Amino acid sequence: MSTRKSKCRCAALGAVALLAWPAVAPAYMGPTLGLGIIGTIIALVVVLLLSLFSFVVMPLRRWRDRNRRADPADRDDTESPARESKPADGG
Repeated sequence: MSTRKSKCRCAALGAVALLAWPAVAPAYMGPTLGLGIIGTIIALVVVLLLSLFSFVVMPLRRWRDRNRRADPADRDDTESPARESKPADGG
């Protein structure tokens, strides 16, 4: 019985090996496919760079804007003549 199991194991292992073995696949990769791959790679690189840039820059902009609003030296508390209140009827 052990020889029968051994033969089954060998057959199964052989079948797996044949299925896993890469076959020769001659294929023509023309200029259109090559340019498409190059364009895709360039687009992925640009997207990654833009996402990293925005990931770094946006918090810096928020921090800068928050500090500008919080700085009392930048505020002008005096009313200018253009800001004087006018009646609602336009007169």
